[in-house]
Amino acid sequence: FWDAVVTCFFLDTAHNIVEYIEIISKILKSGGVWINLGPLLYHFADSYSPDDEMSIELSLEDVKKVAFHYGFELEMEKIIETTYTANPRSMMQVRTVKVSNISLAASERDIKEFFSFSGNIQYIELWRSLSF
Repeated sequence: FWDAVVTCFFLDTAHNIVEYIEIISKILKSGGVWINLGPLLYHFADSYSPDDEMSIELSLEDVKKVAFHYGFELEMEKIIETTYTANPRSMMQVRTVKVSNISLAASERDIKEFFSFSGNIQYIELWRSLSF
């Protein structure tokens, strides 16, 4: 058994996050500490096919409920900003997309709504070519 377990940018790599939390609870000594840092940017939802293992992707609130179920008590919670997505060599990148042949009637709102499935859109720049 361990006195402490530290998970850093790890939990969202699980196909079954409940199983990860259960295992962490089983390897800790009584009174042991689990320290977690990292987002819940699950890696499997977008790549799932019928041949793949199912992925259980819980919200932060549900992850806390599972942790409470396995005997954890939340001693401290702090949300911090990280810069790992700003690193040009990181695996997760902010993406820029160029879209062409858009109707002249399309507004910035139309574009945001159309691409909203991809997450939070920080900025849209519309360029219209007037040459035909």
